[in-house]
Amino acid sequence: MTHITATPRVTVRGLIIDQGEILGFQHRPTADYYALPGGGVDYLETLEEAMVREMEEETGITPVVGGLRFVHQLCIDDSRGQCHLLEFFYLIENGAAYRAIDWAAASHAYEVHDAQWISLQNPQHRLLPSFVIPSLRQSLTSHGPEMHVSRT
Repeated sequence: MTHITATPRVTVRGLIIDQGEILGFQHRPTADYYALPGGGVDYLETLEEAMVREMEEETGITPVVGGLRFVHQLCIDDSRGQCHLLEFFYLIENGAAYRAIDWAAASHAYEVHDAQWISLQNPQHRLLPSFVIPSLRQSLTSHGPEMHVSRT
């Protein structure tokens, strides 16, 4: 059952980049896509605090949270119900540290079925949201966040 509220669910996502690749997580074995690590912002938690907590929970590694790269608003109204997300995507500055994740140190490792490094130039896996890889190719040299709105 989908929980419907009058306000959007606020989430944070980590852009973990190293050697021209971005880290994506597959959360279900049947999923045909990978997603960026992250999750919901708790009550009275700042976006940056949520980013640190989510990354530590999912990977056991404390991130160096860099700049805000993207803001994504997602509005879905389909047969599963309504969903309204407001996502904040932060660059994680210590991307190389995530090449050696100790899954035993991650309290929420059970949420990750598979982890893959996905090439930014020649992606071998589908990464959602779909705007991330093309936008990263352009935005890593810019300094301001971008806004993306999806309605399906």
